[in-house]
Amino acid sequence: TSLDEVVLPEGIESIGSRAFANSSVTTINLPSTLVTIADEAFDGVTNISGTAEEETPAYEWAMGKGYFDLDRIPITPSYEFVFEVASGTIKSYVGTRKYVRIPSSIDSVLVRTIAANAFDGNTMIKTLIIPETVTSIGHCAFQNCTGLERVESPIAWPTNSNIYPFDGCALKEFTVVGDITSIHN
Repeated sequence: TSLDEVVLPEGIESIGSRAFANSSVTTINLPSTLVTIADEAFDGVTNISGTAEEETPAYEWAMGKGYFDLDRIPITPSYEFVFEVASGTIKSYVGTRKYVRIPSSIDSVLVRTIAANAFDGNTMIKTLIIPETVTSIGHCAFQNCTGLERVESPIAWPTNSNIYPFDGCALKEFTVVGDITSIHN
């Protein structure tokens, strides 16, 4: 018997150890009431996806396990950025989100640059998605973002080898998107 989809009702607060281990589950819908999910709950399950309300423990758990695609992270509101319209530059981030998707435009101006030290020292961010409109990332732009584990970027690495945008980060995954043809130092 194949079990493809699991829909858990509101009110469920925990999923125990190995509850769905080695099953054929491909989709799971996690309720907002879900607080605890055992680490081994889905051992042996591959290619799983699903839904969960943002900023809930279930969402945090699923994102941490990589069960949700980065596409699911909503665009972060423009008011959480200090933006220089004249140059299309994000000067700093003032929000407190764990999952940040930088908008491709702010006030109808394309976001082209992330300034030096723009996110420096932000320990809240775990996942960051940089839009394909960004063509330049400044020196130490994400320096000491010690919680930052996953980045999706159109830029593989700045061509100037003296720029270290992710210095002091604990990156576990860095995905390059777009039409990259070469990677420099």
